[in-house]
Amino acid sequence: MKPLVQIGFMPEALSSQPEPYRHNWKPGDNYGNIYTGWAYPPKDYAKWAELVFQWARHCERRYGRAEVETWLWEVWNGPNGGYWKGTPEEYYKLYDYSADAVRRAIPAARIGGPDSTGPAGAGAAHARAVHGARAGRAASVVGIAAVDRAGRWPHPGGVRLAAARRVAHRARVVSEPVRGISRRRPPI
Repeated sequence: MKPLVQIGFMPEALSSQPEPYRHNWKPGDNYGNIYTGWAYPPKDYAKWAELVFQWARHCERRYGRAEVETWLWEVWNGPNGGYWKGTPEEYYKLYDYSADAVRRAIPAARIGGPDSTGPAGAGAAHARAVHGARAGRAASVVGIAAVDRAGRWPHPGGVRLAAARRVAHRARVVSEPVRGISRRRPPI
């Protein structure tokens, strides 16, 4: 078993909308109230990239290059939902800076994103849209055009448990390496 390393969320000191940063959610409250300063793009992409680089370099030194090259790296979590309060263009920029930072530390790193959320159709549509936008860009902010993998998972929101199980049963986790697409059922 290998980790899926998630690059996110935004530290308060780097958030473009740091206030409020902490939420006061409790059971019964609207779940949407948890999306605060940590869900916004950075106010300084270069500082964000340096943080990501230092973290990736730490992982490479701590666990060894051969090991971390086997890991999957994910840029953000569910950027098509409340977890990302920026625009699609800001997400592409975040992806570019993050991927460049990881690959400066670990040149053979396998980087992906988005790992989209939502009902089977919505999550897959978002993953395809971002993957297509990334692949179609001749040059990105820092020169990274490749998406090594993209995925999705069901996020039933407020549906009842039986309905959530049906959604999860029908869902597929999508892995889209540059060469093709493979699908497997997630565990329930």
